[in-house]
Amino acid sequence: MKIFFHICLTGFLLASALSVQAQNWRGQISGEGPVVEKTLSLDEFNSLGLAISGTVHLTQGSRQEVRIKAQQNIIDNIKQEVRNGKWNIGFEQNVRKHEAIHIYVTMRDIRQLAVSGSGSIIGEQGIQSKDIDLAVSGSGDIKLDLQAEEANLSISGSGNILLAGKATTTEVTISGSGNVRALDFTTNGCSVSIAGSGNCEVDVRDDLNVHVSGSGSVLYEGTPSIKSAIAGSGKVRSKS
Repeated sequence: MKIFFHICLTGFLLASALSVQAQNWRGQISGEGPVVEKTLSLDEFNSLGLAISGTVHLTQGSRQEVRIKAQQNIIDNIKQEVRNGKWNIGFEQNVRKHEAIHIYVTMRDIRQLAVSGSGSIIGEQGIQSKDIDLAVSGSGDIKLDLQAEEANLSISGSGNILLAGKATTTEVTISGSGNVRALDFTTNGCSVSIAGSGNCEVDVRDDLNVHVSGSGSVLYEGTPSIKSAIAGSGKVRSKS
């Protein structure tokens, strides 16, 4: 009797699992057909969030423009709503697999760029902004040549932010194992906070304030005045 009961229970659990999996698959789509290009007409936005596995090729210009290269049904599945000046690039329905997605974006004013997941935002030319927030959550990347008064950089996870250019002040926050590579990005004052094993490379002229909790490290170029607080095996060292 017990054997019969266990056989029935096992069969029920297996059938339930297959049913749930089938329901999940029914709610997903896969890319179909060749890669095509489409121009989108969107409301004006000054902030951009990328929450899909794709690459944004970013430029700055006098007129906003958005072009997408992907499979047609994938393009049709991309959210096009702009809310409070921000376009969050995501899918309307879950996607199982697709060909590479490339999104070409020209923005007039750039205040915030964020990557959630494994996507990438790449600046194809120099970007200018008074104040800008750059954030990576996950394993994604942001790569820019940037001129700004104030730059706020945030990484949660294993992602990367790579910068060239300059700013008056820069604030860096890393939680996890992410990396900020900014030895070609000159800043007058810089504040760095690392929790975990992340790494930050910066070029600082005047003041560098560092707080590390864990095994993270800060490599700096220049001859700034340094204030540091280290809890753990973290390090602050000069490139020279």
